[in-house]
Parts: sequence; structure tokens; C-alpha cells
Amino acid sequence: MLFCNNSKKIICAFQNAGAVNKEHAVTLDHLKLSQTAHVDKMIKRQIIIPCETDKFYLNTAVLDIYKSTRNHFIRIIVIILILFLLAVILGILTR
Repeated sequence: MLFCNNSKKIICAFQNAGAVNKEHAVTLDHLKLSQTAHVDKMIKRQIIIPCETDKFYLNTAVLDIYKSTRNHFIRIIVIILILFLLAVILGILTR
């Protein structure tokens, strides 16, 4: 999942450093991060944008889209589970 604890730590590191645009890009060393699989996945998804001289910044617009999509997906799953539980309960009551 994209927003596991490691991803949240990475996002917070960029936000706390103010690295949310090209002008404020920082190195991963500055953030005390290394280029892990989580960072690579976020780069691939363009949540973290690489710049010249090994600097990076957080693409907040794309991050917001991912968060919104995740929240929408969770709502759909919850609705499906509620409908399933209602169907089970009604099925038991009608026996």
C-alpha cells in the first residue's frame, strides 16, 4: 500500500523541510533518507520529483490525488461490506 508508515515518514520529511516545489528541492541526505524501494515507488508515481544535482521535492498535487483515490476506494469497500453484512443478517432472519 502506498501510505504505509514508511511512506508517511517520507512525506512528512519533505513537508517538514518545505521541499514542496522545485525551488525548495533537497537531497535525500538532507532529509536523512536513502533511496529505498518506497522512495523509488513514489518517484515512479511522480509523488516525489527528482531535480538536478540529486535533489528532490514532493509533488503535493499528485499526492492529493492519490490520497483522494485511496479514500474513495476505502469508502466503496466499507459500503460493500455493510451491504454484505445486511444481506447475511436478512438472510438469517428470513429463515
